[in-house]
Amino acid sequence: MEGFVMTWWMWFVFGIMLLLAEFLTPGAFYQFFFGVGAIAMGALTALGLGISTSAQLLLFLVLSIGSLALL
Repeated sequence: MEGFVMTWWMWFVFGIMLLLAEFLTPGAFYQFFFGVGAIAMGALTALGLGISTSAQLLLFLVLSIGSLALL
C-alpha cells in the first residue's frame, strides 16, 4: 500500500482555500501566510521537486513561517 501523495494541484487548492478563508474571516491576519506557503509548495511540486509527503509538509511549514518573517 502506497502512502498519501500531495500533488501540485492539491497544494494550489489548499492555498486558495486558505486565502479565501483569510478574506472571509474578520480579525487576525494569519491564514494568509499559510496560503502563500501552500501556493509556493505547489509551484515547487509542479516544477518537479520529487520529495516525500513528510518533507513537503516540513517545507510548507518553513515557507509559511518564512513568509511571515518577511512581514
